[in-house]
Amino acid sequence: MIEDKIKDILAMGQLDDLSSLLDDLQNYIKQEGKKVNSSQLRNIFSKVLQAEKKIDIQLIRPKLMYVAARQTSKEAKKVIEFLEKVASKVENDAQVKNFQTFMEAFVAYHKYFNPKG
Repeated sequence: MIEDKIKDILAMGQLDDLSSLLDDLQNYIKQEGKKVNSSQLRNIFSKVLQAEKKIDIQLIRPKLMYVAARQTSKEAKKVIEFLEKVASKVENDAQVKNFQTFMEAFVAYHKYFNPKG
């Protein structure tokens, strides 16, 4: 399960078995990502891309919780809370890039599996 792989997510650039992590992400998006609005995800993603340091990611966390609070479905709320949990584990500037890469994959798979979402 992707929820158990936060350390791997934050080390994406150094993983030997990136394929397994991406497979888990695909499965997560297929199962849980259907209810998340793609424009909300892109909004979050744009903020993540602007981040340069750990502090920038930490400042995104309240925005993620605001987005989670506005969700009408439990599934969507759970997905946004998961993203906030990953962001909360960013411990250094090197992990910022890995979190950005993860979010890029997240948005891409969401678009693929939920083209109208």
